[in-house]
Amino acid sequence: MVLGEFTHLQTLFLNLITHAIDAMPNGGQLAVKTEDSLFPANEGGVEIAIEDTGVEISEEAKKRIFSNPSVKEIKKGWEVASEKP
Repeated sequence: MVLGEFTHLQTLFLNLITHAIDAMPNGGQLAVKTEDSLFPANEGGVEIAIEDTGVEISEEAKKRIFSNPSVKEIKKGWEVASEKP
């Protein structure tokens, strides 16, 4: 479960979606799915899944992924979004 400020979560999802779109230069599918969360019970949570058909990250790129400024933004956004409000 992640608790966070609306604007931080908004930035996180915007970055994830933007990068997913960038990974599909020739088109593809991007799905954002939501459903009520059952964990923890009665907390009013929501589960969110983001999937795309973009190109897979190469093994070489995976080794450098956290040195990429845009990924650092996503990681920072996740950390900020994960902080309790």
